Amino acid sequence: MARQPGPTRLQSPLEEAVELHKRGKLNPARKIYREVIAKQPANADAQELLGLAAAELGDYPEAIRALGRAAALNPASFNALFNLGMAQRRSNLVADAEASFRRALAIQPKQPDVHFQLGTVLAQQGRLAEAAASYRATIEINPRHADAYYNLGQTEAALGNLHAAVMSFGHTAALEPKSATGLIEQGRHLFTLFHTKAAIQVLEQAIALDPKSQIAHSLLGTVYRSERRYPEAIATLTKAVALNKNFADALFELITAKRFYADWKDIGRLEQTARRLQQQPEDWATSMHALFLIDDSAAHRRASRAYVNSRWPGAQAPRTSASIAPAPLPRARTDRPLRVGYFSTDLGNHPVSYAIAGFITAHDRKKVEPHAFALSQGDGTGFRPAIIQAFDRWHKVDDKPAADIVALARSLQLDIAVDLNGHTAGGRTAIYAQRAAPIQINYLGFPATMGAAEMDYLIADNCVVPPGNETLFDERIVRLPGTYLPNDLAREDVGRNPSRAANGLPELGFVFAAFNTINKITLEMFACWMRLLKAIDGSVLWLPSAAAPIQANLRREAEAAGVAGGRLVFGPYVEHRRDHIARHALADLFLDCTPYNAHTTAADALWAGLPVLTCTGNAFPSRVAASVLSVAGIPELIASDLSGYEAKALALARDPEALATIRARVAAARTGPLFDATRFARRMEWAFARMAELSAAGEPPAAFDVPEGV
Repeated sequence: MARQPGPTRLQSPLEEAVELHKRGKLNPARKIYREVIAKQPANADAQELLGLAAAELGDYPEAIRALGRAAALNPASFNALFNLGMAQRRSNLVADAEASFRRALAIQPKQPDVHFQLGTVLAQQGRLAEAAASYRATIEINPRHADAYYNLGQTEAALGNLHAAVMSFGHTAALEPKSATGLIEQGRHLFTLFHTKAAIQVLEQAIALDPKSQIAHSLLGTVYRSERRYPEAIATLTKAVALNKNFADALFELITAKRFYADWKDIGRLEQTARRLQQQPEDWATSMHALFLIDDSAAHRRASRAYVNSRWPGAQAPRTSASIAPAPLPRARTDRPLRVGYFSTDLGNHPVSYAIAGFITAHDRKKVEPHAFALSQGDGTGFRPAIIQAFDRWHKVDDKPAADIVALARSLQLDIAVDLNGHTAGGRTAIYAQRAAPIQINYLGFPATMGAAEMDYLIADNCVVPPGNETLFDERIVRLPGTYLPNDLAREDVGRNPSRAANGLPELGFVFAAFNTINKITLEMFACWMRLLKAIDGSVLWLPSAAAPIQANLRREAEAAGVAGGRLVFGPYVEHRRDHIARHALADLFLDCTPYNAHTTAADALWAGLPVLTCTGNAFPSRVAASVLSVAGIPELIASDLSGYEAKALALARDPEALATIRARVAAARTGPLFDATRFARRMEWAFARMAELSAAGEPPAAFDVPEGV
């Protein structure tokens, strides 16, 4: 779009400069342009040509001065205004660039490249809806503008309009059939929408076009892993890491896939590399996986901030640039029951739903009106009907873009939005970046800071976020007395009485149970468990149901540690959760994992009467089981390191009387505060009311503790 020097007969210094300019001799041309301007300051052509030469040389300050003078001398010059806007954009003077592009469009409103560049500067300012409109205007004028479709897709994704983003990237791919770029982004967002089969097809096409694309390999490996196609995931992610050893996303995904598959070859070396990468500045965008590998809240915050900025630029905390620019909201209301929206993809057969159903049901409707915002479809079976009944209002919004969900929340005059996902699968951070409610809370699903500027509070307790650790979180910390983790087990039916034989367990012998998901098992944890099996004759390790290759891998690792593979017992799949909880009673001691503890899983075991032995760490995910055990009144089951953990396990396995005493106390905890959903509801209501008071008074969010007596 830049104006090109035209033909010349070398009849003047300006024409001589133009000829030099055309031949790429920019510095001599610029020198003559300056000489001409010194004699003729009002020569608009010389000013414009000087600006072009300076811009081509990368001297944007001179380009802006010269092009600005040219536009002032000739306000009708489209070229001067457009090139001025380009120089301003490259100097990051985005507001000035916007003004120049708008003036250019006033002269020639049908220029697609100006609409496109206007979209880029609007996006840089966080005005994403306006940017999307500019990209659409570009496409309306030039339907073959592949870059406009691509940028529109990125903008729609940042706005949470994922279906629209997929369509835009599809157009990019169609217009650039030899490029993998559009396919890669289309695959990314198909996966976010849980369209995994379509994502695999698209990403495989991308790799066929660009076999060296580390991003395409990383994304495809991630989708394979989500589909439990672990060998394919490991092979594909290994390729991604080989293409770039410092590609943190691919490395963390590879470690995760290998953990799920119990393929531990080279995993120690890979984890060491990952820990090295996490110490670097915030240029890596892995979030959830960091919680399973690194016991460091500062590292978790770096990961979350980078993750947010990679998907919603400018929305991370602390605010580094304009965000998605949420519209102003009224303050929270205190003259009626607070309208609290719980947003989640996990409202169904998921630990989050199992945990919250009791206290949602117990909410005092004079204080709280609970709304569910279901971000996943669900099939209406299992726990879905129970969680639906817990809420006053159920909003099915799984197929809606973020802007529509925000509009619905605002039309309902929500006072509080509770994000139960965080950065777990299907999380919709774009909703909160656009402000669904005056008060926004990160709770339960993601045990770390979200690193998002618009998240006001994180609900915790003194154990998971000890006093003094608040500075490691971007949200303000609200501590509940006891534990932040709710439970609903008191409402649930007890499953049928199981037998050891039916679960593949020996009738005699000590049974260590480890029902955390396989990916939580670290090399150090497994080595500790193998030492326990060798020390306790006739003991077995009871693990959750797993596919045959995973069982074979773990048994092979056991044998390498000197333990017969048959001493690892994998529980058969049971259809009903109540039956799974009931069979906990067959075990003698639950062995927790670190640095990512059992959360709801720990409460399940305690409800069934099974003692839980845990090892605390430094960060939130490694302190949850300790929080639960403290409220249950069994702090002696909390170890501060693995050596103490191992010693406690040995002592309990060798002392039946001491273990029987512990089991009696675990059984008594069923009637204690850990499983009191009504009391938990009162504490959450107190916290919500305090947040609303601050909002209604025009005060910023502030940390506080809910009193013990509530």
